[in-house]
Amino acid sequence: GLVRMCKAIAPHATIIATADDANHEQRLRAEGASAAVRVYEVAGDSLAETLMGSARLRRRTDAIVGRLAGTLASVATVLAA
Repeated sequence: GLVRMCKAIAPHATIIATADDANHEQRLRAEGASAAVRVYEVAGDSLAETLMGSARLRRRTDAIVGRLAGTLASVATVLAA
């Protein structure tokens, strides 16, 4: 594979390869890759982190809006009296 060819050309080079899954990562390391990055896993983790951040922000915003609505209702009650 490509990793073996790279190692043959530059035996002391650091080779970082992209792997599809854990088995692929093991094969690449066995061929001589210094590291293997599972691109789909990294992308999935990043997407999950982004979505979780959005969900947290939405919950915080909902809580603030809820408190504001309660405060406005109290003000309206006082003004109506």
